[in-house]
Amino acid sequence: VVSQQRKNIATVTPTVSREPAENGSAPTTQEQQPLHNEALNTEPEKVFVAAAAAHGGISQAPSDARVKQQQHDLYIRTQQLQQQHHQQMQHQRQLQMQQEQQKHERQQQEQQQEHQLQLQLRHQQQLQLQRRQQQQQQASRHQAAQLQQAAQQQQVAQ
Repeated sequence: VVSQQRKNIATVTPTVSREPAENGSAPTTQEQQPLHNEALNTEPEKVFVAAAAAHGGISQAPSDARVKQQQHDLYIRTQQLQQQHHQQMQHQRQLQMQQEQQKHERQQQEQQQEHQLQLQLRHQQQLQLQRRQQQQQQASRHQAAQLQQAAQQQQVAQ
């Protein structure tokens, strides 16, 4: 492909005669010989630029300074994108950690609430048990008092 491009460039490169015309006037097309084209010995991009410049499409080849600046700009942009990606990944990790921490805290709260409910239920059960025991004791005392009273009445009657 490159050799084909070089052949095409050679056919479109302007030519200038190295010999003056016989009568001393400007050389004619038949008298022109191709000049050595330095672009034939360079990369395809420069060959294209040289050919386009020869036909008036481009005024000059890209300067090394401009290419270096573009490379530098590309490097800087790449660094910025990598840093941005790194920051996004850090932020995502922080969010995940926060979510896990919140989930853990919620679970702890639920466990504490469950524990509190169990303690309240046990306390209510104990209160109910104590009330029943007190009621039974009162009923037993009342019954014992009635029995004692009945026994005393029997003794008095005899």
